[in-house]
Amino acid sequence: MDSRAPTADPPHATRSALPLVRLAGLWILAGALAKTFAGNPGDLPAPILASDLDPILVIVVAVAVECVVAALAIVAPRVGWLPALGLLAVFVTLLVGHLRAGAESCGCFGGSMPIPAWLVLSIDAALLVGIAVTAFRARLLRFERAWTRLAAIAACVGVVAGGVSAFVADSRLAVMKPTAATSNATPLGGTPAPSRVPTTGPSNGPATPSWSLPAVIPPQVILRPITWINKKLADTELGRWTDTSKFPADATIIIYYLSCNHCAGHLKELAAAQAENPAAAPTYVLVQLPTPKAYTGKLFVDTLPTSALQVTLPAEVGAYVITPPWDVVVKGGTVVSAKQITWGGPK
Repeated sequence: MDSRAPTADPPHATRSALPLVRLAGLWILAGALAKTFAGNPGDLPAPILASDLDPILVIVVAVAVECVVAALAIVAPRVGWLPALGLLAVFVTLLVGHLRAGAESCGCFGGSMPIPAWLVLSIDAALLVGIAVTAFRARLLRFERAWTRLAAIAACVGVVAGGVSAFVADSRLAVMKPTAATSNATPLGGTPAPSRVPTTGPSNGPATPSWSLPAVIPPQVILRPITWINKKLADTELGRWTDTSKFPADATIIIYYLSCNHCAGHLKELAAAQAENPAAAPTYVLVQLPTPKAYTGKLFVDTLPTSALQVTLPAEVGAYVITPPWDVVVKGGTVVSAKQITWGGPK
């Protein structure tokens, strides 16, 4: 008898485990395909958007990883159950944070499907527990050489599918990339967006560039202030979506939503500090993100620092991908620091 042949699994446990693993693989694959063809950065789970991670890169990497895990789970469930279990654990963790942030719709499909977050969390958790229990009962932790060939084939299929899906997702989201958006190249499915056009300058000096709204408006705009450091403010994404030539050369820019309770608290603290010691207070520029049209809740911001330039970003953009508030310090027209103000809870 060949000693390398896989030993028999407990039949009832195996009959329960393998179909469940394949079902989880199909579920994971559905999420990968949804993100590939319809997912948007601003609809990702709240914990991801609250981090410094590039949301487009998150979607591209997630699509690739999910395709590989799904292929292993569907084609070689005796090996693929473990990576599927790990990925489901990540999903559950993200969704718990997503729900704690007050989100209702799930971002695990990239926002392409308006599925309630609690429903997706329930499905993920049920698959997680079900696979863990049945896999251990079926003794799938054992390594059998006979499984390696099938697992290798499944991994190759997953890598190819993941690579293609990641390429498609990256190409579709190219119009939202800050580096692509600020160039004069033709965005995906659009026309060149003139970020600045020269106007007549003084007779003895160079032409002065003037700001104009880009011709191509993507569905979402990604604002990542951490990437603006050491750049001229006019050359950042903020400079693309508002006329920063009107900003003071030395200023502290506050990016906020009227509907953000945390932003309201931060602005109130700044106003109080300014009132207590006006001489020490910086010059503020208040950049308001437009309140989403679908939002019908309370507007929390009711106190602002005085004598501040107030700017509202164009409402033509469907959504701005950023978790405010942010404090961006500019010296001589160049960004020297950018800090997201973390939530310390109600006081």
